[in-house]
Amino acid sequence: MVRCGAIAFPLLLRLGTLTRCGGNRAKTLGKRLNVCRTSMKIVELNQVMLHFQEDILTNSLSKLHLKSLLRFTCVSKFWKTLIDEQYFSMKHLIHAKNDQNSQKFLVYQLLRPNEDIFSIYCCPLSSAPRVEDVQELCFPLNVEPWYCQVYCCCDGFAIISVNNVDINKRDILLLWNPSTRESIVLPSPKFSVDWFTCLGMSFDSACGDYKILKISQDKAPSEIFALKSGSWRIIDEHPRDRIKTVVGMHPLAFRHGAFHWVSFTRNSYFGVSSNISHEMYGEIPLPKEVLLYNVKIGNSVSDGMLCPYSNGYHQKKPTFYVWVMKDYGV
Repeated sequence: MVRCGAIAFPLLLRLGTLTRCGGNRAKTLGKRLNVCRTSMKIVELNQVMLHFQEDILTNSLSKLHLKSLLRFTCVSKFWKTLIDEQYFSMKHLIHAKNDQNSQKFLVYQLLRPNEDIFSIYCCPLSSAPRVEDVQELCFPLNVEPWYCQVYCCCDGFAIISVNNVDINKRDILLLWNPSTRESIVLPSPKFSVDWFTCLGMSFDSACGDYKILKISQDKAPSEIFALKSGSWRIIDEHPRDRIKTVVGMHPLAFRHGAFHWVSFTRNSYFGVSSNISHEMYGEIPLPKEVLLYNVKIGNSVSDGMLCPYSNGYHQKKPTFYVWVMKDYGV
């Protein structure tokens, strides 16, 4: 499809040139009526070709890697406008999600614990990754952070916090695109982000906006951030008293239009959901086996299904368990 589109563009340009030449020849013969008719035909034909060319162009460009795609924004104002449209962005995103070669891991690593030196890498999501495919990324804002934390990823974006000053200063929360190296500094939430904070990000189709949910293990209330408004606001708490979030479960899983995480009270663990549009809470029973190995419990999503997991020690051996829940309550 891409190869056919690349061949079609020069052919369309030649067709337009030939048509314009025909109009000039009519003008030279002095047949004004024919010139008028030819001009109308040229306008109509150009409109058809523009629509046809835009359709092929959109399909072809949507299959390109992001780095290659950005180069085409310099071709013309029309191409840049086309690539910047939300429709094209969603088309490109859908294709990338279905392309295994476009999916990558984002890994951050503390290289020298004594010196607090961090590095971030990306590598292909492959069963047999090669060393040469691992790429080290430069930190956004050209900082060498004293502290770094990757909280979650969504549609090619990553939410990270950095602190390049000291432990007494608030962390800087960034929305970062590792592919384009672009980033924006998010406004600080009303309550600070720390190690006990969990974040989740997803697209709310009801309002056409990306939202970020922040929950904490401590008594700080939950907050939600809308990208269009650029501000945080506190949302209603879960109705159950003394509910806490499991420590260390940083990315909030997103499934069925809701964020999911694992919480606990004094006597039990259970799943909690929060709808991204209506901000309504729900509870999901967890498999009983999850509670047997509860050194660390969390939620993930695989093939569109919610997957509670736990790791700990079983018969004195480190063990990792995953349960795939096709439906809630299973």
